[in-house]
Amino acid sequence: MEVLRGMAETLHSGGATCLMEFAPDAISTRTDCVEWLGNIALTHDIYDVQSDVFLQPAGVVPIAAAAIAEYVRMLLTQTPDYSDLLLIPKNLPGRDRLRERLPGVQRTH
Repeated sequence: MEVLRGMAETLHSGGATCLMEFAPDAISTRTDCVEWLGNIALTHDIYDVQSDVFLQPAGVVPIAAAAIAEYVRMLLTQTPDYSDLLLIPKNLPGRDRLRERLPGVQRTH
């Protein structure tokens, strides 16, 4: 839990682009993972870069804040039950240019 708190503090500062493994089953015993990811979505754009949940064909998929609960639910029913997420601060200078360079960006969920 301390690692999650430290990460949350770093992300809250607004200057960190981060690639993280997200395993809702692993953290759900300590925190509400939908709420936790929802709080990150307040300050960061969230992209799934690994999961088969939305990636057919492969690419980078934006996860909209309104779809976080559905996304977590889908992760919990697939194998493997985790994914890698790219978090881009909404206040990052050059954010739009960075997002345009993401490979295979697909529809928002």
